[in-house]
Amino acid sequence: MPQDEYDLRLRGLQARLAAAGMDGVILNNSANFAYYTGFRTSILGANLVWTGLVVPASGEPHAVVCQPMSNLFLESSWVKRVQPFGGSDYWGLPSDPVALVRDAVLAACGKSARIGLERSLGMRIELTREEIHRLDEELRGFTCVDASALLWQQRIRKTPWEQDLYRELGRITAIGFRAGMAIAQAGVSEREIQRATWNSFIAAGADDSPVGGQLMVRSGRERNLTYCGRATGRRLAEGDQLMLAGGPGLAGYHIDIHRFACIGAAPDLQRSLFAQSEAGLAAAIEVARPGVLVRDVYRAAHAAMTKTSATAVVPWKIFGHGLGLDNYEPPMIGAEVDDTLAEGMVLTLEVPAYDIPEGRVMGAFQEESVLLTGTGCEVLTAGVSRDLHVTE
Repeated sequence: MPQDEYDLRLRGLQARLAAAGMDGVILNNSANFAYYTGFRTSILGANLVWTGLVVPASGEPHAVVCQPMSNLFLESSWVKRVQPFGGSDYWGLPSDPVALVRDAVLAACGKSARIGLERSLGMRIELTREEIHRLDEELRGFTCVDASALLWQQRIRKTPWEQDLYRELGRITAIGFRAGMAIAQAGVSEREIQRATWNSFIAAGADDSPVGGQLMVRSGRERNLTYCGRATGRRLAEGDQLMLAGGPGLAGYHIDIHRFACIGAAPDLQRSLFAQSEAGLAAAIEVARPGVLVRDVYRAAHAAMTKTSATAVVPWKIFGHGLGLDNYEPPMIGAEVDDTLAEGMVLTLEVPAYDIPEGRVMGAFQEESVLLTGTGCEVLTAGVSRDLHVTE
């Protein structure tokens, strides 16, 4: 993350803290830590990698990082005040990160500070139960309030740097999905499709450590209603429908799309459900603009779907969500959500049309990731066709 991006995020957070009457905030959630410091672990070891960040409403943030990760933190973050802990006795470091966080709050925010915590709205606090209890005990002399909404207010509107990153992520996603769909034919296994897709993601630039993202592949009538299917060794056969969904990660950011194929002629019901889902997605993309209420996007998609005769069953309450360093971020695209869309939001719009409860065909869950710009709605994943892919 460039220094000007770090400075922009820090100033934005501190202005929000001051406006909310908070003297500082404590961050342990890995996505928040990455967003405000630039640091992401290079290994998937949540039980080994302990991080904490105290951001005062004015002044320098203070990071508390486990000793094995401290040098990586120093080379990947612009935070100047860093306290490592633990590790070998050789280093002579303090061993209690919770006490270090308390000390940082005292030093940066004062004895009677009003401190924000990550305690709701999808902010997973990545501490053990014992650490949460001890942190609450250590903060007993402070006034503690939930800062989750304040943090989301900043994170859901992507900066120009993040927007450019998302355009690149959309390009990589399209390359991988085209590669996966290109080999979808009878006799090819789900895992072979998965490998072709992932190999193309990595060759196109999704070669981080750890390699991030997610990919769902499923086929066969017995899995028509298995919505988050994992790729297996099953080989495609004539008459199958295939779903390919998810996407790679880039610099810790997530993306999400669906694409569908028919192996052999597409059944009439499958075509009808696909058309219903497509009608809903097209309507959602048309309506999604800065200044529009979230509920109006959902309702436009639902209205477009009900104009077709595919099925009267539309059980889903959500037609999409925000994207970022978490795969599910606000806003959730729901019928009763009164939030207003804003420039800089990255959303995945997804509209399901399934044969419920019979599951005679796979149906469709048409999905695109989009960026809301000053002029409208930019489809980030337009580089891969969302037509029903038919191998006849």
